[in-house]
Amino acid sequence: QLKLIATRLEKKISSELTSMLNNEREKYEEFFKNFGLQLKYGMYDNYGAKKDELKDLVLFYSSTEKKLVTLKEYVSRMKPEQKYIYYGCGETPERVMGLPQAEALEEKGYEMLCLTDNVDEFALRMLMKYDEKEFRNISSDDLELETSEEKEKTKELAEQNKEMLAFLKESLGDKVADVRVSGKLKSHPVCITTDGMISTEMEKVLNSMPAREKIKAQRVLEVNGEHPIFQRLCDLYQSDKDRLKLYGEILYDQALLIEAHDGGLRISQVPQLAIGVILQNKHPVLRGQFRHPLAAVVAQTDAGGVLERGNGIDELGMVGLDLPLQVLHVHAVVIHLYTDDVGLIGEKGLKRAQKGGSFR
Repeated sequence: QLKLIATRLEKKISSELTSMLNNEREKYEEFFKNFGLQLKYGMYDNYGAKKDELKDLVLFYSSTEKKLVTLKEYVSRMKPEQKYIYYGCGETPERVMGLPQAEALEEKGYEMLCLTDNVDEFALRMLMKYDEKEFRNISSDDLELETSEEKEKTKELAEQNKEMLAFLKESLGDKVADVRVSGKLKSHPVCITTDGMISTEMEKVLNSMPAREKIKAQRVLEVNGEHPIFQRLCDLYQSDKDRLKLYGEILYDQALLIEAHDGGLRISQVPQLAIGVILQNKHPVLRGQFRHPLAAVVAQTDAGGVLERGNGIDELGMVGLDLPLQVLHVHAVVIHLYTDDVGLIGEKGLKRAQKGGSFR
């Protein structure tokens, strides 16, 4: 009898919420802001027992619509040739849309769902498909966005430079499962993707749980075969393998910093990364390249405390990194210790940076 009552209550609540969603959208979105997390947990809970009842009630932020949308609405706007429902994970929609892989989707005109809650990817993985369309994380190894000609070109480039890629993989050790030529990147030189079922976001969530064995996502460093840095890496493999190893480490660190946009980088890691870059000042890779070595990494910040596009380190492809200030202020402080360019950020700006504030 109690099970029967519970079933009827579930159906009644589902019916009322569906009606609110269809007829009072603003009211439903306000409801979802307060209780949406519980609905998404409901999709994942008990091995997805209620996923079909809840799948049309959940909302996610759309990269193209700039608002919350349903899965049904997303699918209705898919391009005829689009195979997957694409999504990215991060702390905010802006950080998700700033990921390197998002550029390829934007170029194709494909919509992307921005997942900002810890449970989101688990819920979609449990659902697996919606209207026969599979979900695909933009940080996965294959987004199937390339044409057959582009795939063949990437394959040939990888084959021609397989020894160089193997050298980079060996030099990075267990940090990465592989180093590959990427066909999905546009303006960015590198990105981190993952092999297998565990994404970097899932790794972060699962490892934050107490009394649980730590898991590790299989990270892959992808290098843009169309970016000038790739040809530089190929040249160095023939002429200076020590410098190539150094480049690989710096590019990997850059990829981690980019990944920080979706919470992949712990702030505690930043001092090591900053010091690692600073030490390159003693190496020919950077020495003498700029009027004030490494100071070019620092730029003026906007009112929100996010670093704007800076100048310098073009050879390493680090121009244009938009990074959270709480990550970059460590660089500003350490850079000051190794250069005479106090005026770049000013004494007051330096003190504020030391406290994690704006450079202004």
